[in-house]
Amino acid sequence: MYACGPTVYNYAHIGNLRTYVFEDVLRRVLEFNGSFLTIDGLLERDYEPLAYRMFLLGAHYRCPLTFVWDALDAATVALQRLRTTTHDLGSAGDPDPASIEAFTACVNDDLNMPRALAVVWDLAQKKLPDDVKKGTLLAMDRVLGLDLAAWAPAREETPQQVMELVRLRSSARQAGDYARADDIRAQITAAGFEVEDLAEGPRVKRKK
Repeated sequence: MYACGPTVYNYAHIGNLRTYVFEDVLRRVLEFNGSFLTIDGLLERDYEPLAYRMFLLGAHYRCPLTFVWDALDAATVALQRLRTTTHDLGSAGDPDPASIEAFTACVNDDLNMPRALAVVWDLAQKKLPDDVKKGTLLAMDRVLGLDLAAWAPAREETPQQVMELVRLRSSARQAGDYARADDIRAQITAAGFEVEDLAEGPRVKRKK
């Protein structure tokens, strides 16, 4: 809620004072009825402030925005998806000029952030090198302000038994015993985990 007007310093501006008083009374009534949304209220419901930012980016600033909790839930899911996509791309490279140009055109078009977000999701589906995708997403995030570079998934301790299977599988692969390596991979999968073979070594994560 925002009210503006000249500072009230004499009787000629008493009308502005009435506006401020009305806004203040309305805010207090909404707070009393539980209808006034604050960041503290979001935190009490275990929502992130950045999820609310994602929700706001989904509508043009000139258009009325109706708040419903389902919409905030959808924004939370979208934010998590974008975070995961960006994180899983690995190291960042140089941005894709064409994508940056399309994104910038949307931002310069009267801050058309819903269309700019559409460019972001289109980028996630493009057939570009992972490092280029990540570099482009991080460049776009300088405008979006979603702090994608700082996010990392919560660390989860992998059971020792699974880590031992991963070690045995790596040894089998190094020895050229790929049939045994495949059998061990099946055991890892049955335990609810999956293993990816990367240049820096195997990476284990829980199955989605």
